[in-house]
Formats: sequence, structure tokens, C-alpha cells
Amino acid sequence: MRAKSQEYILQINLYSGQDIRRFCEIRVKSDNVYVFQPEKSIYRTKVSYHASGQHHLKLGKGPAMFVRQEDRTEWIRAEKNVFSKSLENFSALLPYKGQQVDERFDLELPSPSPTTLPYIEVSIGQIFEPKKNWTHMDVSAITLAQKVFSVLHSPSELKICVRLFRMQPAETPEHQL
Repeated sequence: MRAKSQEYILQINLYSGQDIRRFCEIRVKSDNVYVFQPEKSIYRTKVSYHASGQHHLKLGKGPAMFVRQEDRTEWIRAEKNVFSKSLENFSALLPYKGQQVDERFDLELPSPSPTTLPYIEVSIGQIFEPKKNWTHMDVSAITLAQKVFSVLHSPSELKICVRLFRMQPAETPEHQL
């Protein structure tokens, strides 16, 4: 844990055996939400969702790739997805070295499989229902883990929901469980 400040930091780590890597970091200042991946590449992804409702996506240090006007954060009751990314870049992520954050969520990297693709989704809002498994166009999504974090100093009482999914073809034996 770190000393109290006006910024909330949530770190999502992936681990495989003894190897722990920083998958993404979520920073909340007032009701402005910033999500980025600390990785070796100069093309790291950064998403921001501002209290005003502006939503940006940037790669590296370049200009925003898109700017979109969404609901203001204070208006979001149900969840709003702000970031999702698959986990195949584990080796490019920076190692976890005990960085000081407000909260951490450590997830085990799912075993590799040629027919499945794990990914993480980050949503903001105030009410989060458990995500149901779904199938669409011969693809299934299976929820492996979900956790909700409260941002105590957020004027809009924002919460952050982190989910780990596994995408797979619908006809695989795992889907029939």
C-alpha cells in the first residue's frame, strides 16, 4: 500500500510460476480514469476516460488515435468497458518489482492452448453484475475471474471491475461443461 493521495492506483499483475508481470495499471484522479500497459514496447496502449465523457486511445507517445464523447463518469450507473486486451504479450510485459499501489489484483496466466485466447476486461461504473458466459457466432466466452474495486476518493463513487475471460470455439469440449 502507498501513502494516501488524490490519485488511486490499481495494478493488475499476471503470474506464471515465479514470474510476475505488470499487465496493466489503472489510475484514477478525481473521476478521470487512465489505463495503460507497462511494457517494453514503445507502442504501449493507453486509454483514458475523462469525467467530462471524453474517451481517448493512444499508442506510444503519438497523438490520440480517436477521441469520442461518451457519458460523463457521474452518469454511469451500469458498467462501461474502457479497456480489454488479450494475454499473448506476457513476455513483453515489464516485471513486477514491488511498486507501491493502492490495490493489486494478481491473476494466474491461464495455460496456453491452441484453441483458446485469454483476455482481461476493465470496466468502470457503479453496478456490476456477474458476467454471464456467452456464445456468439461459434465463439464462447467463459468468465474465469471477476473482482470489483471501490475508488474511495472518486466524487462519482466510481468502481472498477476487472474480469478474466477465456475465448474459445463453441464446439470445444470445455464449452460443454
